[in-house]
Amino acid sequence: MKSRFQGVLRIYEQLHDNDQNLSKRKFARDYLGKCESYLFSTKYYGRDISDNALLRLRGTLFKMARAWGELYREKRHDRYLANSSLLEQLTVEAEHILLGDTIKRDSHGA
Repeated sequence: MKSRFQGVLRIYEQLHDNDQNLSKRKFARDYLGKCESYLFSTKYYGRDISDNALLRLRGTLFKMARAWGELYREKRHDRYLANSSLLEQLTVEAEHILLGDTIKRDSHGA
């Protein structure tokens, strides 16, 4: 069940590589829509990332990718395109985490 947690941490690490000021606390608040201690407490208590947090993550990444894409179309800075591409890739990763877990639950519950 911890596969979701590990997947979300991989997304965080890729975002952190792109923005060194992004802490896990800020990621939990701004990307997952949870309290700043969400990742710590989730790991400490052996829980996994909630559907709600994953949906929020996917939505946030999608919106940010679109915003960077629009900036690129207006300004034509390569960095804007790189940011948009990274966020699009991470949006797909978040979808796979959510859908992969849903598929596993459906196959066991049938």
